[in-house]
Amino acid sequence: VVTNSVVSPASGGAGVQYICTGWTGTGDVTNGTGTSVVFTATTNSTLTWNWRTEYYLNTGAGAHGDVDVGDNWYTNGASVTITATASNGYRFAGWSGNVPSGSTTNNPVTVTMDQARTITAMFSWGSQGSITDGLVLYYRFNTNSLPVPDDSGNGHTGTVYGATWVTNGVTGGAY
Repeated sequence: VVTNSVVSPASGGAGVQYICTGWTGTGDVTNGTGTSVVFTATTNSTLTWNWRTEYYLNTGAGAHGDVDVGDNWYTNGASVTITATASNGYRFAGWSGNVPSGSTTNNPVTVTMDQARTITAMFSWGSQGSITDGLVLYYRFNTNSLPVPDDSGNGHTGTVYGATWVTNGVTGGAY
């Protein structure tokens, strides 16, 4: 009587594990699943353990946002799509870590689990889009004279105070 067993999962190093999916055999060994087999050898026989490779995906989000996929093990070749969501007042700035080439600004990003990966979503202050998205009005002031005249030709004048401005008695600024 022959008894044979394996430990599963088996570590393959950082971020890699092997999962036993069963065994195949010849002679007195019949195919089966699990991590243990018992058979009586009366003829030449072989026992081959079958393994599936899995890689670990470690996801994270920088300050002011979140991702929709948590840390987990994935079968070799699995496709995983990760979406980043920014907190109010912030925008998605990109991915860092083991991101496929050319995909650092894709949101969502899809990765093939052919290696262990650590992927972090990064966020920055401001709304998504260009700097002029959401502006109510825009005037370019000529700062060579006081009060500051409007270079746009709209005839407005005002005084610039740091990041804020006052024109015709109305205060505004960059927020």
